[in-house]
Amino acid sequence: MRTMAQSLVRSRSATCGTACRSSPCTLRRIRYAERQLEAEPVLVSWAELSVMCHLIGEPMPFLTAGMLDALARFESQHRECTLSHAVDRAVEERSLTFARQLGPADLAVHVNTALNAAVTGDDAADHSCDWRRWRIDVGAGTSERRLVLLGANRPSRLETAIGCSIDDPAWSIRLAEHLQDFAPSHWPIRYLGGGR
Repeated sequence: MRTMAQSLVRSRSATCGTACRSSPCTLRRIRYAERQLEAEPVLVSWAELSVMCHLIGEPMPFLTAGMLDALARFESQHRECTLSHAVDRAVEERSLTFARQLGPADLAVHVNTALNAAVTGDDAADHSCDWRRWRIDVGAGTSERRLVLLGANRPSRLETAIGCSIDDPAWSIRLAEHLQDFAPSHWPIRYLGGGR
């Protein structure tokens, strides 16, 4: 029988995993997930690039097999919570550009499902099938385009994960180094190569 307190508690987000939906996370577990993102900036980058690619109409980036294997060894609730936080933040940072056209929660759930499916090898969740349906039109060189690519915060979460500002002369080198944790994909360099 559920207590009154349990009936009042809701999941933090639509992207929360199944364990959190049946038994909402404690603040300790949430903070643990946030610390994981600080310790593993590649997870932040993966969420940022995955949300970004949907909005610009490019295919999703995937971590290398070794990185996916390491992530698969996380306790499942911890992995789900960590990816949920990363995706929610990536969507929230860009939602000003698309909230009227797309549902931010729908995009977050879609991307989060794709990331978790990539980790678990869930072929039933075809995470590549409809990525173009999220594309929005933004003009080249506009502030809206920069918002789609990097988000609203300065420095952006992607810049913080890479450890360098996009306007820094070392950005292109640092970005290329950071992308070594991902399966080969050329669009991040094309869109984020530097000087934007």
